[in-house]
Order: sequence, then structure tokens, then C-alpha cells
Amino acid sequence: MRKIHHAEMAQLIRREKELEKKLGELRADFTTWKDRVALARDTGRDELAAAAAERLDSIRDEANDLRRELKLIVAKKRLVRKESRRPSGEEVRRAEALLESFRQSGLVDPDEANMEAEFDELRKNDLGEKSAPDDKEEQKAKPTPQSTRSKGTGDTPDLDDLDLAALENLDLDELERLVAAEDDSSTDDK
Repeated sequence: MRKIHHAEMAQLIRREKELEKKLGELRADFTTWKDRVALARDTGRDELAAAAAERLDSIRDEANDLRRELKLIVAKKRLVRKESRRPSGEEVRRAEALLESFRQSGLVDPDEANMEAEFDELRKNDLGEKSAPDDKEEQKAKPTPQSTRSKGTGDTPDLDDLDLAALENLDLDELERLVAAEDDSSTDDK
């Protein structure tokens, strides 16, 4: 992990821990103020109950804001991890040099492999045209890649396709849906 990614991840983790600590404090405050509202109502002190209920609502709003920020931090951490795994120019140069050394040694010929792939594709197309009328029913039953990806929500991108600015401008519901879809796809892959 490069220094810039390491520093950014450290900052995100530090902020995440701060938010989790603050959420824990708000949970305790929420319980306290909820009890105070009930106590004030039981004793017939409506003004005090209204003030306590107002404080309870402000705690709830603050907790929702913190949860929203936590979700954003989790998404940012995922982006930093993805960015840190992206190959630099050095890895690409090494791979190209390795491929060239294989080509020169006669072990691998990428041009021949490309030609074989094209021939395979042509064979599939020729077979596909001959059996196309028989396979139409099967193709209707198969879901299209677009329908399985978007699940009726329009053409929203995957979480990995978003940059940091787009991620910060996402609606909370959309962010939750993308994170849930990402979690579902990662559990399906396992």
C-alpha cells in the first residue's frame, strides 16, 4: 500500500472510530432521555416531557447523521482499498517484459492465441446460426445481464464504478442499496 493510500486509510479509520464512539454515547443518552420523557409524562409535567422529547428527537437526528457518515466512510475505505490494489506502471512493464521473454523463448505466442480465439468465435457463430431457431426458447428464459444487475432501479452504476465525488453526492438510500447489492454479490461469489 502506497503512503498516500495508507495515510488516507488511517484517517478514515480514525474518523470511523470517533463516529462509533460518539454513536455509543448517543445510544446511552437516548436511553436516558427516553426514560426522562416517560417519567415526566407519568408525573404529569407536560412542559418537561415536551422538552425531553425535543432533546430525544435531536439525539435521534444526530445519530442518523452519524450513521450516514459512517456508511460514507465505509464506502470511501472500499474505494481506497480498490485504488491501492490498482497496478502501477511498474507492474505493467514487468508483465510486458515477461510476456516478451515468453514470446522470444517460444513458449507463448499471443498472436497465435488471438487467432485461435477468433477461430473459436467464428465456430461458435457458425454453430449458433445453424441451431438458432431451436435455441430461441432457451434465450427467452435466460435473464439478461442488464436485468440481473440493475433489478429495476434504472441504470445505476456499481459501487466500484463510482469515484469519490459521486459517492459523496449519493442519496443515503441509494448508497445503502449499492452497499447491500455489493454485499449480496460478494456472498454469492463465495
